[in-house]
Amino acid sequence: MSKFALTKLWRWKYCFDGKKRLSFGRYPDVSLKDARTKRDDARKLVADDVDPSAHKKAVKAAMLERVANTFEDVAREWFARMMTDKAKSHKDKVIARIENDIFAWLGKRPISVLAAYRVARDAVGWLLARTSAKPW
Repeated sequence: MSKFALTKLWRWKYCFDGKKRLSFGRYPDVSLKDARTKRDDARKLVADDVDPSAHKKAVKAAMLERVANTFEDVAREWFARMMTDKAKSHKDKVIARIENDIFAWLGKRPISVLAAYRVARDAVGWLLARTSAKPW
C-alpha cells in the first residue's frame, strides 16, 4: 500500500465567519445518505448562528470528558485525599481490596452512568456469586 494513499472524505464547504470546511467521515465508511443527513444537520446549525465545526468539537470534548472520568479515576482521587493520615498497612489493605474487588467490576465505567441503587443492587449480587456467603 502506498504511503501517499488518497483519502476520500465527505466534506462540506460553508461560510461562518470566513471560509470553513466540515468533514463527515471517510468514504465508504460513511454512506452517502449518512453524509447528507449530517450536512443537513450542519446547515440547520448555520441557520441558527452556530458554527458547526465548533459545535462538533464541543460535543466531542464533552463525550471525552464524560468517558475520561471513570469510577477508577474518581476512586483513586478519593483514596489519595482520604488516606493521607492513615497507616501504611491500612492504606495497603484498602487499595488492595478496591483494586481486587471493585475496579475489576466498576473500574472502567464512566462515573456519569453509575446510579447508587444500581451499584448497590449489582454489588450484592456480584459478591454473593463470588463468595459462598449467605445474605442472612
